[in-house]
Amino acid sequence: MPMFTHHDLELLNPSFDSDLVDVLSELEHLRRLRLEGDTPPQVAAS
Repeated sequence: MPMFTHHDLELLNPSFDSDLVDVLSELEHLRRLRLEGDTPPQVAAS
């Protein structure tokens, strides 16, 4: 059986002028977009 190793997790709190905040904001925006196209789903899922 694999051994469990505990790691304490920490929340990130970047400053608002950080590049990380820009990336996170962009990713949050992209989550709301709907994927659309004219490719049939059978082809796109392959």
